[in-house]
Amino acid sequence: MDLDRVMSQVQQAQAELAKVEASFSANGLTVVATGDLQIKSVSIDPDVIENGEKERLEDVVLVAVNGALDKARGEVQNQASGLAAGFGLGDLFGQH
Repeated sequence: MDLDRVMSQVQQAQAELAKVEASFSANGLTVVATGDLQIKSVSIDPDVIENGEKERLEDVVLVAVNGALDKARGEVQNQASGLAAGFGLGDLFGQH
């Protein structure tokens, strides 16, 4: 097995996984996270801001951010499982 080739394939796979995006919406707020678990964007409906409910908005942001990150983790896990199978590594991530 050519270690340089394998390392190149792993780096390509990591780059592909970083491109994964997942969004989560809750109560007028949408958060988009990437496969490398970075928040890409936050969108807040103007009606949420106009109501002036600071605590509610904070709660919604928390739920939406965690939801987006959870979805991104799930997408990365699904894609990583497929990549692992492609490398002949079997079921490394517990997907059936």
